[in-house]
Amino acid sequence: ATAPVDVSELLPKKPAGLGRPSTDRAAWKALAAAPGYDGIVDQAAGLIGKAVPQQSDELYLDFSRTGNRSRWQRVASSRRSRIGLFTVAECLENHGRFITDLEKVIAAVCSERTWVYPAHDRSLGNFKGKTIDIDLASSYVGWEMATAKYLLGDKLSVKTRKLIDANLRKRIFDPYMAMVGGKRRANWWMSTTNNWNAVCLAGVTGAALANIESPVERGKYVAAAMKYSRSFLAGFTSDGYCSEGLGYWSYGFGNYVQLAETIWQATGGQIDM
Repeated sequence: ATAPVDVSELLPKKPAGLGRPSTDRAAWKALAAAPGYDGIVDQAAGLIGKAVPQQSDELYLDFSRTGNRSRWQRVASSRRSRIGLFTVAECLENHGRFITDLEKVIAAVCSERTWVYPAHDRSLGNFKGKTIDIDLASSYVGWEMATAKYLLGDKLSVKTRKLIDANLRKRIFDPYMAMVGGKRRANWWMSTTNNWNAVCLAGVTGAALANIESPVERGKYVAAAMKYSRSFLAGFTSDGYCSEGLGYWSYGFGNYVQLAETIWQATGGQIDM
């Protein structure tokens, strides 16, 4: 696909993410009755009032000291997974009982030194605040945050919405656009042929389309995604095989499909990747 001269003309005036806002009760009532959604509210209810798992600096440094990445990632997953869980549960139930805990975990994640995995920060440049890179983890968290804000709207407090905006700008949008504009060295995944390219582009672009007010600015993310995702597609052989194996084919191409879908929806089907 080739980006039109001005992608912003194809985008809506207001940002919109995947899915329907919680105010669309017909859509969410239908989902509540769909297979796969029946246990979400109960699962989230079991976490109400439970403290957000603590993630200390010492735990982040575990990888650099011992090479063990699972201990930090286990805790990170238990924290970050609550964002999507509480968000979807609230959209399904619509009683407001998950908002307090959702805002607590959003605040906790936003207080982290970095959203990048320790194993992806071997120099500790992100941990020490010397740089802000984007990786599989941070791009995912960014999209989760933006989607939560889009789906729940003013169910979230003004303070929480501003916190999300500030963290997306600092951790995702500003560093990414600096890379795209050649103002800083691009992260390696922007030109790689493996799964990182599709995963990070999906997270960054999805977050931008769901959160950034300006259609002109959002259009830059769509154009960049169309440009840099060519590297990912170039990694497939003529028979469609992925050299990383079946699991990474599913992960990488699955994220490419999400990237393509969010752009397709945002442009009313006028850009089909």
